[in-house]
Amino acid sequence: LAVTIGFALKDVAASFLAGITILISKPFQVGDRISFGGYYGEVLEIGLRTVRLVTLDDNLVTVPSNKFLTDPVASANAGALDCMVVMDFYISPESDHERARRIVMDAVVSSKYLYLGKPFNVLVNTKLSEYGRLLVELRAKAYVFDTRREKDFVSDVNRRVLTAFRDNAIVLPI
Repeated sequence: LAVTIGFALKDVAASFLAGITILISKPFQVGDRISFGGYYGEVLEIGLRTVRLVTLDDNLVTVPSNKFLTDPVASANAGALDCMVVMDFYISPESDHERARRIVMDAVVSSKYLYLGKPFNVLVNTKLSEYGRLLVELRAKAYVFDTRREKDFVSDVNRRVLTAFRDNAIVLPI
């Protein structure tokens, strides 16, 4: 009976000790955007046994605290209100990539969600699609002024870019 109870309480005790470790070492805090175990969202609560986060799709995810001691955790904002947002756009290699880069840069700069206190950039790269087709990738890297506006920022920039691509005959890969 003692062995059975010991095995049953092992995970509870491990989560409890891990919760104390998280509260002391503070690898992340309430309000941070973290990636963990295939989930990305805002930390709502750090308890002794579990950590709760809400995903961008408004799903509540509860993770036992002991998982954070063995698996990597990525924090997008590490306690700051702003966080980096990466947006990828793909165009056909026949399109004017310099014009497309300027369009993406203008869309980022003109967004009301952009945090101007940190640098932003648009990188251009070529890559092969999963079907072996050559693509030009435009990767916008910019900071949103408030993590809660991340999806608004992405939507705002995407809407502007797609409209400008259409108006400037920038061809998207099919």
